[in-house]
Amino acid sequence: MEDRPAFPVRLEGRLDPQLSRWLWLVKWLLAIPHFIVLFFLWIAFVVLTIAAFFAILVLAAVAGVLVAIGPARRASRLDVLEALAYE
Repeated sequence: MEDRPAFPVRLEGRLDPQLSRWLWLVKWLLAIPHFIVLFFLWIAFVVLTIAAFFAILVLAAVAGVLVAIGPARRASRLDVLEALAYE
């Protein structure tokens, strides 16, 4: 191992002579449609997250009502006078 300090970091690079000078611009231009798609995907993510939150709230309320209906129906069918006469 060489006896060098860890900092400052030194980077060495060489320029490839066959590299086109406009290649970086072409790459960024090709990336623009991807950024547009990502933007709309983020909008869809936010909208669907909010919609799912409210769907869960509504379904929880409906489930609570359905669970409360069972005992209420049983109580409505109960003949109180017959139950008192039995005792």
